[in-house]
Amino acid sequence: MTDPNDDTNPKKWQFGDRIENDAASYNNPTRIGYFVRRAVRIGRVKAGPYVQITDGNGSFWECPADRDHRLTRIEFSKLAPERS
Repeated sequence: MTDPNDDTNPKKWQFGDRIENDAASYNNPTRIGYFVRRAVRIGRVKAGPYVQITDGNGSFWECPADRDHRLTRIEFSKLAPERS
């Protein structure tokens, strides 16, 4: 079971949180980005929970939000109000 306060739990992320994709190589431009939203794909192929991420310059991509993709929040959003 996932700890709800864990930085790998996408349900606790907010818009603008800085996210790192540990499955991507260090020179991959999509390794670090900013969280936009959570979504669920429906269908037979690649269905399941996804997160949409941006680089802040207009590029957007989606990553599966499962244990295999090792997404981690590395910094809280400066846009969001302070969290307790």
